[in-house]
Amino acid sequence: MWAVTAWGVALARMSALVCVAAVCAAPAAAGASNVPGPSAGREVVLVANAEGGTVSVVDARTLRVLRELNVLPDGPEATLLEDDPAQALIRQRVVEAAGGTNYAQDQDVSPDGRTLYVSRGHRGDVAAFDLGSGQLLWKAAIPGFRSDHMTISRDGRLLYVSALTDNVVVVVDTRAQAIVGSAPAGQWPHDNHLSADGRRLYNGSIGTIIAPEEARHATPPPPYRLTVFATADLGIRRSYTFERGLRPIVITEDEREMYAQLSELHGIVAFDLVEGRITRRLELPVDPGVTESDYDFEAPHHGLAISRDERTLCAAGRASDYVALVSTASFRAVAIIEVDDGPGWAATGPDGRHCFVANTRADTLSVISYAKRREIARLRVGDGPKQIEAARIPEAVLCAQPGVPGCSREVRLVRRCAPGGRLRVGLAGDVDAVRRVGFRIGRRRVGRDALPPFRRAVPRGVLERTRARRVRAVAVFEDRRTRLWRRLPRCGAG
Repeated sequence: MWAVTAWGVALARMSALVCVAAVCAAPAAAGASNVPGPSAGREVVLVANAEGGTVSVVDARTLRVLRELNVLPDGPEATLLEDDPAQALIRQRVVEAAGGTNYAQDQDVSPDGRTLYVSRGHRGDVAAFDLGSGQLLWKAAIPGFRSDHMTISRDGRLLYVSALTDNVVVVVDTRAQAIVGSAPAGQWPHDNHLSADGRRLYNGSIGTIIAPEEARHATPPPPYRLTVFATADLGIRRSYTFERGLRPIVITEDEREMYAQLSELHGIVAFDLVEGRITRRLELPVDPGVTESDYDFEAPHHGLAISRDERTLCAAGRASDYVALVSTASFRAVAIIEVDDGPGWAATGPDGRHCFVANTRADTLSVISYAKRREIARLRVGDGPKQIEAARIPEAVLCAQPGVPGCSREVRLVRRCAPGGRLRVGLAGDVDAVRRVGFRIGRRRVGRDALPPFRRAVPRGVLERTRARRVRAVAVFEDRRTRLWRRLPRCGAG
């Protein structure tokens, strides 16, 4: 946890250069078209574990953790030989002495699904990793005390990164492996989001949160601002001023409306990007006895995603440990779902069916069904999970490491008799990469499943009417089909 100490406030007043581990969500993509990686890749969500310095790779269909990538192969601390000397000598020490560690602040995946870029907050850099081998490819130092949130261009060439304490957004060229541009933003720029066509960059600022409120307004630039840049030249095309810091935001596909969580707000606002004003405000429930000590960084609600059809918002209520599903039409909560301790990030999965929420203090990941309006799974991930990225990773890349579920593709058809003369059939083995399965007895289809568990019950009547001697299955992978069969047993009525 971070505490605003007298020492910290004094230092902020002197230089406004001390960074704390403020955690805020980058905007979630509204549609599947924004999911990076090839269409033939395995659908995954990547969870950046800020305190552990790892990234958990989760299969978005089977809801299993496939592997964990170490994003600190060069160690948790910056060094004089390999890194920015100022970061090694003083900056990282100051940040972590103020109250915590954050080694995986944000992440993005290249369009081909082969490279992972990580903004390593307290190490003060952006690092590139080969997703197959986990090898560190290169790293680029970011100005100031803290490398913050970022986003990637559609072609994968540029990363837009907030240099939090320097009040600028920098542009990192992934080919040159270096900063090639920068632009001034609001006070402590944080959140970054590109328009669907890639021509505009939206950046939200949170203000110098370790300084008193009056000090933030007395020191330029403006503390709470949404800045819209043209990516062609990083010129400011428009800016909006807010009453408090911009936390997680989502922007509609047509860029007419933005939904946002604000500092100190237990809820969400709707902001008209054309008229430049807040049009709706929703206050969400607060558990009895909740105080500022129950949330972090002035953000009682932290984590916001939107469904693919843009009809439902998924909001993490960090202070009260719930997820709220909110209708964008009525701007009312349609479900309040209890989750684990400290939900602090939200992202819609690759297929748009689920909202994934990182429970930071519990080291778990909640999976929320938009349709069922409930938590359908809860997974153990790494230490301090925060930022989440939906992606598609090629099978060859995902399977470069041994033991990844679904990579052996060794599946088999199983069947057994059940009470009442029925037959149970299913697919067993390494089924994680299976896209769908069809079961047949003779010419009759007895079931087709697109999601595990791949199991079906065949009624007694079907068995009595068939003359077939085999039960068959076709398991469909992304790049091939596997045909399986077993002899049909005789299942009595007993």
